[in-house]
Amino acid sequence: MTYSKLSQVSGNITGQQQQSRGLHVPADSVPATSVTGASKWLKTFVPRPDASLRLICLPHAGGGASAYATWARLLPEHTELVAVQLPGREDRLAEPMIDSMTALVKILMPHLLRLNDKPYVLFGHSMGAVIAYEICQMMVKTAQQPPAHLIISGREAPRLSRNDNLHLVPDQALIEAIIRLEPQSKAVFDHPELAAISLPVIRNDYRLINGYQYQPDSQMLTLPLTAISGDDDPELLPGDMPAWQDVTDGHFSWHRFSGGHFYLKPHREGVVRIIADVMDTVWQKQQSSTG
Repeated sequence: MTYSKLSQVSGNITGQQQQSRGLHVPADSVPATSVTGASKWLKTFVPRPDASLRLICLPHAGGGASAYATWARLLPEHTELVAVQLPGREDRLAEPMIDSMTALVKILMPHLLRLNDKPYVLFGHSMGAVIAYEICQMMVKTAQQPPAHLIISGREAPRLSRNDNLHLVPDQALIEAIIRLEPQSKAVFDHPELAAISLPVIRNDYRLINGYQYQPDSQMLTLPLTAISGDDDPELLPGDMPAWQDVTDGHFSWHRFSGGHFYLKPHREGVVRIIADVMDTVWQKQQSSTG
């Protein structure tokens, strides 16, 4: 199935779900453009070349850049949202996937370094939170400009990482596990063509995250860190989110919403408001330092 056909089928399913809930939400298939001078790894949905800051968003397992398509217009004008597009999904469907965290971060780095001409903030949900953290580690180790702020969502702190071996289970067991996390995903798995494309991506990403090993000699970060989570996330234990404060000497804050692992979908505006407040704080510091 081509990406255009996949988008059409997925869009139809999404539209049906939204209509059944009486919602009118822009589709996640909003066209994106590559960042000027960058690559297919980096997508923008609302280009703001004159913005003074960037928000770089990392995807959850099985997710793509389009997960952040509807966020861009909710952010302040001084912020341009750039979403990372990993291979093997959406418009990179035909490309080989990467199943090693170490390899992924090394490959990503040159693309991200093209964006360090402006202050930036990293955001990652679930698997994306770990990718964002490891990018911070690599920036520190290679003496590159670190993010002005790290925002992580729905994932235990790195030193508490757990291996659930879901990448090893049969397809049906994997599907059931995904539906438990996101009941609306049942519509995808009820469609054979979408299921055939989605499952290998999800399995690959679970292999990537289950193969991740926290390094005890990781650098202590010095940046502020904001954590966000859903109160009923079955993936999290009580101490998982507070433990993120142990990775940085900077200010730590934790925001909680009702809902499960994908709490950020029904609470999109609230989540983006927290992020916008972070971006405003970074912008104000930038203005005071250059004023």
